[in-house]
Amino acid sequence: MGFQLVSKCFCCALATGATLEHVFSAGQLALEVWAYFQNICGIGSSYDSLRAHLFDWWMSPTPRGKQRFVFDIVPVFICWNIWKARCRAVFEEAGVRVKEICEAVFQDVKSAFEVQFSLAAQGVKQIWCSIRMVVLRETRERGGGGLLRDSDGQLLVAFSAYLGKATSLRAEVLAMLKGVQLCLGKGFLPRIVQSDSMLLIDILQRRCLCPWSVRREVEQVWHLVEGVQFEHRYKEANKVADLLSNVGVSHPQELVRVYFTEHTLPSVARGECRLNRLGVPSVRRVRVGRA
Repeated sequence: MGFQLVSKCFCCALATGATLEHVFSAGQLALEVWAYFQNICGIGSSYDSLRAHLFDWWMSPTPRGKQRFVFDIVPVFICWNIWKARCRAVFEEAGVRVKEICEAVFQDVKSAFEVQFSLAAQGVKQIWCSIRMVVLRETRERGGGGLLRDSDGQLLVAFSAYLGKATSLRAEVLAMLKGVQLCLGKGFLPRIVQSDSMLLIDILQRRCLCPWSVRREVEQVWHLVEGVQFEHRYKEANKVADLLSNVGVSHPQELVRVYFTEHTLPSVARGECRLNRLGVPSVRRVRVGRA
């Protein structure tokens, strides 16, 4: 009748409009593909937009070399293979499956590796396993920290812990587990558990697969606080826990320190805790280079 309408989505059961954001980021198929590779490489995402996905991959603090190369090319291949699947669905009426898209991304990564690093032909799985081990085995001395507040923002209990050598994901899981155990041991039952690790929250919400290396600890958290609400908090809203985790690294001779009042908190976290209770927002300080 002369009206130009948005194309129907190819990846969802509902007749959703196939906008660029929906096809590449917000649609169910796109979400599952992104989550699959984010789980492998230990990257969290807010799922806000395609721009957010690309930013999470390209701005991640990874060293140079093969790992950096992977983080640069994977999001490109994800978008490219989602688009090819969309075209096959629209013009050839072909079925679309997440597994097939992921396998196509694996194949593209394999080909890019062979060209970039002059590698002999290897199985896609072998190459990806080696990539995954590089990413997940970045271990160093880690600390954990957390706190429990009541509905008025008053501190009930807090802790800092030395976690030894661990990956970032394992440190996040161990810190959450120690915090939950501490709360229950003191007679508190948390209703909302928050973390600034989007990957951990996705795992706890069962939105992505749990790596085998932290499966036991994640299952312990599920068991201890069954029915609790897991929420993501940005680092700006998680400053006290972040500071306490830094304190945890500094006392390897004492695995866990417990604090029951604001006055007994380490000095670096005391002021931030008071500002949180008063509702004063935190900002992330960044260093801007001069031209």
